[in-house]
Amino acid sequence: MFIMKRFRLKHLAVVTIVAAMMSTIFLSGATASATASVNTNTLSDDYLHVSGSKILDDTGNQVRLTGIAWFGFETNSEAFDGIWSAKMEDVLDKIADNGFNLLRIPICVQLVNQWRNGPIRFLHVSTIIQIRALKGKNSLQVLDAAVAY
Repeated sequence: MFIMKRFRLKHLAVVTIVAAMMSTIFLSGATASATASVNTNTLSDDYLHVSGSKILDDTGNQVRLTGIAWFGFETNSEAFDGIWSAKMEDVLDKIADNGFNLLRIPICVQLVNQWRNGPIRFLHVSTIIQIRALKGKNSLQVLDAAVAY
C-alpha cells in the first residue's frame, strides 16, 4: 500500500535527518557509537518501524520508500543546486507532491570537516540567491532550514 500524500517530505526525509544527525555527531566531536531510544508514548503520525523485511507506518500499513537525490552540498556551491533560482520550500513541496518520500543529500567530507572545525563560510552562491530566507546563510544553516521544513 502506498501512503504518499499523508507523509510530507519533512516527515520522511530520512536521509536528510541522518545527514543532520551525522553533522551533529561530527560537530560535537562525539564518537561513532550512538544509541537511540524511542518513546512510544510520543510517537507522531509519521512513525515508521520494521516488521521482518517490511517498513510499516504507525497503523501497520506497508510503506514504500521512494527516493530522489538533490545534489549540491558536494560541489563548490555548498548548497542545494538551484536554490538561486527557486524557493527551497517550493522545491521540497514539489518533490513530495510527486510521490517522493525520501531525500538523499550528498555531502562532501571537506564540507563536514568545515562544519566541524570552522569557520563556516557563507554560501558561494549567496550573492546570486534571490530568496530572502537564504540570503546570508551558510551551508549548514541551509541544511538545517531544509530539515526544519
